[in-house]
Amino acid sequence: MRKLMVLSLMIIMVLSSASFGYGQVINDSIAPCFVSVLYYSNSFDIDENGNATFSLMVYPLNRDLPDQVKATVKIINKSTGAVSYNQTLNLPYVYLYDQFRISDSHTLTQSGIYEFQVTYKCYGDGVLLETITANPQLDSF
Repeated sequence: MRKLMVLSLMIIMVLSSASFGYGQVINDSIAPCFVSVLYYSNSFDIDENGNATFSLMVYPLNRDLPDQVKATVKIINKSTGAVSYNQTLNLPYVYLYDQFRISDSHTLTQSGIYEFQVTYKCYGDGVLLETITANPQLDSF
């Protein structure tokens, strides 16, 4: 009787595991994350004197699109909420690096923790192709 119960339990376990189906949805279309941009990169650093420097780089998907990139850059003091820097910059296309890029700096007057925010707007023939909001970065002095 005991052997029959063990055998029955083993059969139930084998059959129950066979009823689970693990599958994968196959998607043959591989698409980039963005419409006109391969990827972007930005850096932000504040030195001990309060000089905030940043650089923005946007790598286009191809040389034709996008044909213009604008970036709205904000540097915000997280302690007070005061906006220390708020500019919309045109990123020039640099043929040597095959990318849109710009660097700038701003002197901060108050110590604290600062958040660096960037929103890229990519245009093709004057039409907005996409808006990319980068993850905020923090630094302090």
